[in-house]
Amino acid sequence: MAPREDRLSHKFEFDPSFKGPLKHRSCTDVCCLLLFIVFLIAWGGVAYFAYRNGDPEKFILPSDSDNHVCGLDGTDKGKPNLFFFDLTECLDPKAVLDGCKTPHVCVASCPDTSWAAVEVLNSAQPIDWALVRRKLICRHDDIASTINSKQSLKDALDKQLCAKYYIAMKPFYRRCIPSLKEISAAGKILRENNVDLTQLTNGSKVIEFVTSAQYISKIVMEELYKIRYYLLGGIAIAIVVSLVYILLLRCVSFILVWLSILALLVLLGYGAYFSYMKYKTMEEPKPSVEDEHFDLILKFRDTHFIQDKIKELLSDRNTWFYSAIVCSIVFVILLLVVLFLRARIRLAIALIGEASICISSIKSSLIFPVFPWTLHLIVIVWSVLIGVYLYTLGDSIYKVVGLANDNQCICQNNYYTHDGQWCTPNKWYDMCHSVSNPNMSCSIASCKFFNKTPNNFVTYLFLFNIFAYFWASSFVMALSEMILAGTFATWYWTAKKRDVPFFTVTTAVFRTIRYHLGTVAFGSLIISICKFIRFLLEYIEKKCKKFDNGFTRAILCALKCFFWCLHKFIAFVNKNAYIMCAIHGGNFCKSAKDAFSLLIRNAVRTVVVDKVADLLLFLGKVLLTAGVSAGAYYIFFRPVIDFDTKKSFILEYPWFPVAILGVATFLISSTFFRVYSMAIDTLFLCFLEDCERNDGSQEYFMSKRLMKLLTKRKVVDHE
Repeated sequence: MAPREDRLSHKFEFDPSFKGPLKHRSCTDVCCLLLFIVFLIAWGGVAYFAYRNGDPEKFILPSDSDNHVCGLDGTDKGKPNLFFFDLTECLDPKAVLDGCKTPHVCVASCPDTSWAAVEVLNSAQPIDWALVRRKLICRHDDIASTINSKQSLKDALDKQLCAKYYIAMKPFYRRCIPSLKEISAAGKILRENNVDLTQLTNGSKVIEFVTSAQYISKIVMEELYKIRYYLLGGIAIAIVVSLVYILLLRCVSFILVWLSILALLVLLGYGAYFSYMKYKTMEEPKPSVEDEHFDLILKFRDTHFIQDKIKELLSDRNTWFYSAIVCSIVFVILLLVVLFLRARIRLAIALIGEASICISSIKSSLIFPVFPWTLHLIVIVWSVLIGVYLYTLGDSIYKVVGLANDNQCICQNNYYTHDGQWCTPNKWYDMCHSVSNPNMSCSIASCKFFNKTPNNFVTYLFLFNIFAYFWASSFVMALSEMILAGTFATWYWTAKKRDVPFFTVTTAVFRTIRYHLGTVAFGSLIISICKFIRFLLEYIEKKCKKFDNGFTRAILCALKCFFWCLHKFIAFVNKNAYIMCAIHGGNFCKSAKDAFSLLIRNAVRTVVVDKVADLLLFLGKVLLTAGVSAGAYYIFFRPVIDFDTKKSFILEYPWFPVAILGVATFLISSTFFRVYSMAIDTLFLCFLEDCERNDGSQEYFMSKRLMKLLTKRKVVDHE
């Protein structure tokens, strides 16, 4: 075997018969294709199992403490709403994040009046127990039917079998939630039941936040509907502007790119100067006396919340300080790149111009992304549906609650000894009872439903579904990259560009599907394994937070950094392997080796061209996004016309449509430029092979502009 240096330095030899992508080729990496087919069959089996055994309504609809779906299961049929015994535990923000730990039952309708059991217990008048039973909300209907005395009512309340109080509520996504007005009106009841004032305050603010968010979202949706034609027009403009930018790159790529770089340098320099002057002239911030815990929630009530937050951010002295530092660093880096790598930048500009000409010649390549978009959307929907069905297959988890505060509770043989211990309701009632009466259950302690968790088998299916998503989505991306590589390689290796076949994209599609699905499966499997490992590291980091220390953080940070770099490297190698496979028809390993060797032999060109092209395309996306967003800002901050009523009105939240059009423009331009990026990478690899294969023969396939740059480079080499 030859030394590694010899293998890497082995160049492509001149071959007069080579005219681009091979027409006669054989199937590659068939074993990987068979493995991918088996994987798809297994994924289908998981989907069938989840569909037959899962119930997605359990994922959407609320469940009571016994894990019965409200309105569907057993005795809860006809009871679609969920009622919480101690609402303050559910309204406290920390409790919401951890899950509501109070008993909750399904009810036919939310209570429309306020009531408290303490009024009955303290009453000296004769009590209508039939009326009390109708007012009670208990975990089971038969519990309320046994209440006929103050002692039985007190026992039911102590055992948390019935709610001690409730106030008037309304259903909010099938959860009974009170309004701020009702909370204020029921202040006496809340005080009589010793409701924690801090929790009540926090709960009030959370309710206010939800109410404000609901109100604002309603207004925003109404305004977006009124200006729907503006939004559609803005999206159409974004598409047209992206196409025009590509055409401009074809005509004036040299001027446009250098103007973009110059404009960026000017903007960065001015940004650094302006930020520093703002920082220097602004006063030190004064300490805030506002309540930090719920400051954001309270400010959300303001109808100009976003505008005020932006003004607050711009009035912060530290904002301008960090802005000056970032602008200065980026300015220096970009200036050094421009000064020392001018020749490489000219080559990158020439390749960008070639890519623009290539895409303009094969216009169907701009429409092609619809194909991977559709496949990728199918993969996302499919995997999400499977995940939802699998989620409903989990086991119900019950835990002991209140045992530490119940001195009259005893469990046989110390079966349950502490709070938080997992329990089973049937075993709890058999093993634990009151000290004074073995036939009575514990007064305070109980076995409560905690949450649902997947069993081991379902957990494995979850992990398989996540990995399946990674592989399937990577497969779709790899398939589109190889098809585009075959398309653009055909254009490059055609001497007379007017002879490029009309159905170049279609030919590349059939060639890839006919011969190279195995190679696509191989490359996507490698990248998906790396993605899955990164996902597991994120999951492990989340689970290990309770054991958080410097050592574990350092280990996890190092692993995450390593696999992030590995993911980027594999993605780079895979893309070039697909290009080489599309040209020469080799398997994945051979194509990756040939492509990597070719790039290593031209390392400086590779780094500069790749990064400069990425930078220029990113500048193009930022430029288009900023331009459309600026136009949207100019339009939506002025009176607009409601096309239904033909009347003009002023938007209450103009930032939302501006943001929508900005994000849409960035995504649209990213889609077009992703094709553009693939064209640049393909033409660059073809250019490097053309330089080696035809060196000395002067029968280059490259354009005159690239040949001129290459000739200048040869003169420099000989000098």
